Amino acid sequence: MILRLGLCMAILLFMLFSPPVLIEALDEDFYSGVIQIKKPEWRGSITLYHIVTHKTYQGSVTYYLQTQAEEFEKANRGVFIEVVGMSEQDYLERLEYGRRPDAYSFFAGTVYAEQLRELSQSYEGFIPGLKAYALAAPYFFSGYADCINEQGADGGAVSASCFMGALLELQSVDDAPGFMDGRYGRAILNLRELGDCKRNEKPMQMKVGAAGGFTEQVCYLGIAKETSDDKAYWMEQFFLWLLEEKAQQQLTGLGAFSVREGLEQVFSDGTLSEIRAAYASVETVDPFLYYSHKAAMLEDAGLAVAGDAAAQGRFNERLSVVLS
Repeated sequence: MILRLGLCMAILLFMLFSPPVLIEALDEDFYSGVIQIKKPEWRGSITLYHIVTHKTYQGSVTYYLQTQAEEFEKANRGVFIEVVGMSEQDYLERLEYGRRPDAYSFFAGTVYAEQLRELSQSYEGFIPGLKAYALAAPYFFSGYADCINEQGADGGAVSASCFMGALLELQSVDDAPGFMDGRYGRAILNLRELGDCKRNEKPMQMKVGAAGGFTEQVCYLGIAKETSDDKAYWMEQFFLWLLEEKAQQQLTGLGAFSVREGLEQVFSDGTLSEIRAAYASVETVDPFLYYSHKAAMLEDAGLAVAGDAAAQGRFNERLSVVLS
């Protein structure tokens, strides 16, 4: 009896109060409400500076970031990322005039720690030697090739940057261009220089191998200290997007190397695959310590390759400090 009485009361209450609700619902489109895309809590534009101090084997990192940003925007309606590529000189001029971005894409030694805010996401799964810092996470890197001229050039000086010459403790280093002209028997080239040699109208015959496992050409992502919490959240979502397998595989179009451990890349140029194998474990610099010591290291490197043993010693000491 109690159960029946309770059921009757429930039916009575439903009949008393449901008509107004049902009448109001007649004007609603149920299906459009189900399939309607939920609007994000924040909508707006975020500015990302890519500072070009190094270039990849081919192509443009700025264009790569722009295409990735467009795909990210399609998946996250209402969020817009403006990618602006610039030289280091243009970047410094923008800072001087107070034109600061919301986030940075930068190579080691370009941005100092005080410019950035701490990252809140966890970034893991990098190849040995690479890691995320509290203020920045890597998303690709490039490297160096050791090239031997097989067209009969004399030995003599080695064509290389002073930094790489001092790092490898080479003698008779010349940082002037001229390897393609046949003036040098050997050259330590970054991968963009190697690509330019291969794309030359009259490519030279050369033997190419990796120049060891060191590179300072690691590109990082960081968020400007002044950036709002909403923008910082979406920028970190974009960072995670760039570290996913799909975006990392598309780095092969640049001839750039993925930072993800265990991710196999297939390059159109077999030479890049051989050099990538030498970077199975990477030796690199702390991006912020390198910023502090970079000027002094480059000065000592110039003296070291000219035969100054004391400068070579100072360079080696600073290198041991900045190595990650």
